[in-house]
Amino acid sequence: IKQTLAKNWKEIARPARNCLLVLLVLSLLHLILTPNTLLFGGPYRLQGTLLFMLLLLFSVISADIQIAVISSRLWFVTFTGLCATSLFLPFMLNGRIVGTLGEPNALAATMIFLWPIAFYNIPHRFKHYGGITQITMILMTGAILFLSGSRSAVIAISLQSIIFLFNKKLGAGLIVICCLLLLAISFILPFLQQESSVDNRKQIWYIAYQAGLTSPIVGHGFGSVEKSMNTIAQKYPQYYLKDEIIDSSHNILLDWWIQGGILGVGAFITLLGICFVSFIKRSMVVEISLLIGLLTVLSFNPASIVTLIAFWYCVGQGIRSH
Repeated sequence: IKQTLAKNWKEIARPARNCLLVLLVLSLLHLILTPNTLLFGGPYRLQGTLLFMLLLLFSVISADIQIAVISSRLWFVTFTGLCATSLFLPFMLNGRIVGTLGEPNALAATMIFLWPIAFYNIPHRFKHYGGITQITMILMTGAILFLSGSRSAVIAISLQSIIFLFNKKLGAGLIVICCLLLLAISFILPFLQQESSVDNRKQIWYIAYQAGLTSPIVGHGFGSVEKSMNTIAQKYPQYYLKDEIIDSSHNILLDWWIQGGILGVGAFITLLGICFVSFIKRSMVVEISLLIGLLTVLSFNPASIVTLIAFWYCVGQGIRSH
């Protein structure tokens, strides 16, 4: 691991290395200041400084593990196995399937990550039946997303479909800009619908924004979302959230705003920009779709471990200099 880490670190673009170092120093600073509350995070998600450092390390180590070199059979078996367990295992939550991943949105996010890779690897595995297999895969993906009830996953797969359908006509750069604009526009959707008090993103996002304002430069530390938001929620008795446990802001940018402040959000957005530019230059359409899809589901839902691993794997693919 030490040799792989050293080799990959040299191959990472300098701007990306600077962002990773900023995030590492920021997390260490938080850990030194408040180690007892931040090392493992909150009791519900356990996504604290330790996990964050491991994900940074994983992104560097996985930088040279390219999708193209992983067996197409492995991707297909993984995809079909997840679909089979999700459809036939009796795991339900409020009428929504969860499969083996613990919650519906985590299942949907995993499908958003797996289907583009498996879809484009199928022709290499099934030369004579590739078309039929691809259609079956699309139908299975649609069924899982419908039964999981994840609306953010529907937005994600719509954006991924736009990428695949119009990439050649518009070009990778323009299609990324269009999809990011559509994602930004979709942020108004929670304000146009009625949601339960527990799942009211309008209130949750507002509380998250206020929580970040209490430490706007460096944030409260990775793993502090639950504690920070629940403290702020008590100041707004007009919201039902003061009586609930809020373990996430339901938006990855707001999570970073609370945990890392302006420095953390700035480094995170810069890192995303580096990844997109890298993918565009190398015409990595599948990787663009993966990052857009995961960014979409993470913009409306709490981050699960499996989703974070997939996300930082995509970051690892984007930060390589070649």
